[in-house]
Amino acid sequence: MKYIMNKFIYIAFISFLLISCRESPKEICENEANMTVKSIEALMKKPFQSEISALSSEIRKTDRNISEIEKNIERGYILHVQTETKRGSKVGICYNEWLNPYYCPVPTRKTETIQTPVPINFTEEKSRLKFFESKLLKLRDELKILKKKRDKEVKKLEPQYTNAKKKVASAIQRCQNL
Repeated sequence: MKYIMNKFIYIAFISFLLISCRESPKEICENEANMTVKSIEALMKKPFQSEISALSSEIRKTDRNISEIEKNIERGYILHVQTETKRGSKVGICYNEWLNPYYCPVPTRKTETIQTPVPINFTEEKSRLKFFESKLLKLRDELKILKKKRDKEVKKLEPQYTNAKKKVASAIQRCQNL
């Protein structure tokens, strides 16, 4: 009998928790309205975003190339980097089937980075530098144009956005009446 009573109390407590954690219709309504506003805001930011992001990435990559070439010219040589993996063994502790320890060889791997200075051709490096600098200027101009196009698209969407916001505000007002 005591077991049945405890089980009943446990089920009643869990049911109470589940009911109390549920959102009210008013909260559900307001959350849906706010989600609509957030999705509209996301659409406002969306035009040309992937192209802008790709161009920004390309600009960063070109910028890194320029700084690397400038460092090479300043140093007078290029650092040729190689990684070498050496295998070997060291003495470790192993255990036999009776769990008695004994010394045994344990394989190891060691990676080593080797930097070798290589002389550069200054005229070639300077021409590469000019190429990347001109590429950087073109990419930045392209990015400005793309951002202007995006801003025009956003301005076109703005009336729809304000209209949708008004509808959402009226929906929230209806939610208040629930």
